[in-house]
Amino acid sequence: MVKKDNKKNVKKNTKKENKVLTKIKNVLLKIRDVLNNPKPIIICLGIICLLFIYAFLNYSKKYNIYVGSITSEDIKIKLIQIDLNPKINTIFSTSASYSAEDKKVYQYDIGFYYESKGELVDVSSIANQLSNPISLSELIQTGSYLNVVEYADQESFFTKNFKNNIKNLRFIVKASTTSDTEDEPDIVYDIPVEFINLNA
Repeated sequence: MVKKDNKKNVKKNTKKENKVLTKIKNVLLKIRDVLNNPKPIIICLGIICLLFIYAFLNYSKKYNIYVGSITSEDIKIKLIQIDLNPKINTIFSTSASYSAEDKKVYQYDIGFYYESKGELVDVSSIANQLSNPISLSELIQTGSYLNVVEYADQESFFTKNFKNNIKNLRFIVKASTTSDTEDEPDIVYDIPVEFINLNA
C-alpha cells in the first residue's frame, strides 16, 4: 500500500512539475517572440526617448544662460552674461568703452534698467549732482560694470519681475554738462541689450 501511495505522489509531483515547466516554457517562448518582433522594442525605445526629452525640457526651464552685448556708435559693452538656476543666480558685465568726445558733467544717472509695464525699473545705477564736474567716460565705465552673485532663494537682486523682463534690459546714460538742476540732461543714451538665451 505504501509503495502504491508513493507512486501516486511521485506521479502527482511529476505532473505538477511538468505543468510548471510548460508554463515557464510558454513564458520564455512569449519573451522570445517579443524580442524577435521589432515593434515592442521600437515602442519601448520611443517611450524612453520621450522621457529623456521631457527631462531635458524641464532642465532647460530651470537653467537659463543669457549672453548679450551693447553695440552703439558711442558706447560698447563686450559681454553681459546672466546665469539663472535653482541654486545660484549671477550677472556679470564688462565695463563699457566710450568712443565719443569725453565731457565733464555735473549731473548724471548711469546704469542698467529694464522696462516693466511701461515703466523703467532700476537694476544697478549710479547717480549724483556735483559741484565740480568729472569725466563722463570714467562714469560710464564705472556705471556699466556689474558682478552680482546671489542665492536663488534670496531674490533681492534677481526678483521675479527682473527675471521676467531680462530681454527688456537696457543701458541708460543721462548726464548734464551744466550745474543747473532744472536743465534737462544734454547727453542721453538709451541702448537695449541684445540677448541670446543659450538654453532656448
